[in-house]
Amino acid sequence: MDNLAKIYKEVSEDLGLSKGLVESIAEAQFSFVVKTMREKNLNDIRLQFLGAFKVKPGRLKHLGQKGKELIKSKTDEYNSLL
Repeated sequence: MDNLAKIYKEVSEDLGLSKGLVESIAEAQFSFVVKTMREKNLNDIRLQFLGAFKVKPGRLKHLGQKGKELIKSKTDEYNSLL
C-alpha cells in the first residue's frame, strides 16, 4: 500500500467515510485545475497553499489566429486592471 492510499484509508476511518469518497474529495481540486486548463480561455487558477497555475502564451501556438486573439484579449483585460 503506497503512502497516499494509506492516508486515504486513515482519514476515511477517522471520519467514518468511504475511502472512495475521501479520495474524490482530495483529488477534486486537481480535477478542477485540469478542466479549467483544457477550456483554453487562459484563466489563472490559484490553489491556496499550493500555488498558481496558468497557461503559458507560447503553448497556444497550435491555436493559430484564435490563440493570438485570446492572448491579446486577456492581456488587454489584465492591463485594464493595472
